[in-house]
Amino acid sequence: MYNYKSLNIKEVLFGHLKIPQKVNREYPLVVNDLFGGEILKTKVLGCWHYYNRINGFCYGITSTQYKAPCH
Repeated sequence: MYNYKSLNIKEVLFGHLKIPQKVNREYPLVVNDLFGGEILKTKVLGCWHYYNRINGFCYGITSTQYKAPCH
């Protein structure tokens, strides 16, 4: 498991692991496998947005696809 405190999660996914940067609903699962934490979901503009919470901090890798802020 990666130490999320010392690495930027997007840098690990898209840089080190070379995962494609297009929006993918599997990202929360990949982040969970690598960093642990919880997978959460929030309804945004009528659609479910899945994201991760690791030690109290939320990481929404695909949140840029929404015009409204994700909480």
